[in-house]
Amino acid sequence: MKCQKCQVINRENRLFCKRCGFRLLSNCPQCGFANEAGDTFCGGCGRQLRESAPANSPTVENPRNQTLATPSLPRAFLENILNEESPDTPADSKEEKKAVSQEEIDKLFNN
Repeated sequence: MKCQKCQVINRENRLFCKRCGFRLLSNCPQCGFANEAGDTFCGGCGRQLRESAPANSPTVENPRNQTLATPSLPRAFLENILNEESPDTPADSKEEKKAVSQEEIDKLFNN
């Protein structure tokens, strides 16, 4: 593959020129569109530029298409949680909160 910038010949599978580092492009033989090295199909006309992955090559499954296992908890455990009485006073009651003064905040941040 010939670099469009410095004209040096590079291996076909390179993405950047070995001499100048320019992003290598390959022109489509059908429409002339400048595709990036490694493209399988032409961005201008859709023509296949290179062979697809061989049939015996490992495939990577898309994790978005996989069904996630739903964790299951024993029914008795869930029933106990649902039947528990809520505490009389919430944990964030105003009695438990303490006001913080600006002076204390300044001390924390060394202002």
